[in-house]
Amino acid sequence: GVYFTLVALAYRGSELGVAYPLMRGTAPALTALMGVLWLGETLSPSAITGVALVCAGVLGMGVAAWRSQASVQVFTVVVALLNAVVIASYTLVDGAGVRLAGNPWSYTLYLFIGTAILMALLAYARGRWQSSGRGVSQPRIQTREGLRLAIWGGAGTLGAGGMAISGAAAGDHVGTGTEAADHRESF
Repeated sequence: GVYFTLVALAYRGSELGVAYPLMRGTAPALTALMGVLWLGETLSPSAITGVALVCAGVLGMGVAAWRSQASVQVFTVVVALLNAVVIASYTLVDGAGVRLAGNPWSYTLYLFIGTAILMALLAYARGRWQSSGRGVSQPRIQTREGLRLAIWGGAGTLGAGGMAISGAAAGDHVGTGTEAADHRESF
């Protein structure tokens, strides 16, 4: 829920081309730093280079958007960087979760089922709150076509997340947080 809330706030304050590169371009560096400081990971020179290249590539996508805006709102920058901390945190949690689960697809399935249940409960609570007159009503899936698109979107998200987590776990070992960040940002 925190990630999705911060994404919505960041996009409300600025366009996608400004907020996304900040969120996703700084997360791998934060993941590497947190992995070193909190998990005792060691980074090889090639890992440091890889993280730097991923960060530069993603941040580079935002340069044109940042230049085209008269001013980038401080609120957007702060929210995007807060979300980068959330992204780095869940990336490290994913690495630990895969290690404990032993199977990246099992971990991914449990993670997405848990997230779906939580989001459904939050949506239900929000709907009840909005219908009481305290909030502005949001569009809901009201047609078969809308439901079909939501199911395909969820399946695509599950597949992409599973591939990112599996990519981090590939090889002789389960990926470190830094490797998970590199894989996640590749998708």
